[in-house]
Amino acid sequence: MLELIFRKSISGFERNKFLMTDFITYIISSMVKYTLFSLPFFIIFRGIVFIKRRRINIWHEVGLFVFIIAISAIIPIAIIIPNEAFQKSEFEYSQFNFVPGLIIRDTIKDITQKGEWYSFTVSIIGNIVGFMPFGFFTSLLWRGASLKKALIVGFTVSLFIEIYQIFLPRVTDIDDLILNTIGAMLGYFVWKLLSRIVNLKRFYINQT
Repeated sequence: MLELIFRKSISGFERNKFLMTDFITYIISSMVKYTLFSLPFFIIFRGIVFIKRRRINIWHEVGLFVFIIAISAIIPIAIIIPNEAFQKSEFEYSQFNFVPGLIIRDTIKDITQKGEWYSFTVSIIGNIVGFMPFGFFTSLLWRGASLKKALIVGFTVSLFIEIYQIFLPRVTDIDDLILNTIGAMLGYFVWKLLSRIVNLKRFYINQT
């Protein structure tokens, strides 16, 4: 019996490992593709801005491009039809979920009862970490940073994505909206902490 349980745990671990590897590979390859696709547009747009202003803040431009890279990691799982590995984390649900905490509860249950941590990693951790750049970079790159601003940005972007996902084979989920907003909030707090350690004002588009 113990040997059977051990074999099941190994099998479950290997399955989760395979799904995560597939998912991470998908994210990285998509991020590279969308970053390369956006690069010419970024150069042209920022070149026009430079011509009009006759000056450029290299720190701001670098930060802005890193922000674009972060957004490129979100695109394939937010507004593009996902790969098979990602779909495995949503197949149990109908197209709409308006019950707060439903998917959070179920993914935690998958860990405690089935040893399935893939869905938790993607649906919970992924939704939080994926939106941290919105709170962090909007505070880093533009003046007037505040927790309220970070929450509004995170909530608004997430709401747009959830509405857009109505037209995709995806779950429009209130939990995603909550977790994304939390992610933006955490991103703001990371910026707040770093701003007390190092001078981040150099990243503002117009330094004083």
